[in-house]
Amino acid sequence: MQTAIDTERKTEKFPIEEINLVYERGIFLFSSGKYEEAIVYFDKIIKTRPASKIAFAFKGLALQRLKRGNEAVQCYEKALLN
Repeated sequence: MQTAIDTERKTEKFPIEEINLVYERGIFLFSSGKYEEAIVYFDKIIKTRPASKIAFAFKGLALQRLKRGNEAVQCYEKALLN
């Protein structure tokens, strides 16, 4: 089974398959308009992969839909800077 590896720290994280499932679930919830629930999944990804541009971007979109613009901007900035 393939695992995601944090190359800077050389530590194993969650298996790639598990991370992909978390992405899929978060995106599904986002697409279903369940933004608060989707954010929980994007936060899980960010916790294990803090350089995830996709997770920060989707979290930003969800926050924007929830009218939480300042938090959304912070996520967009992190997506662009990572």
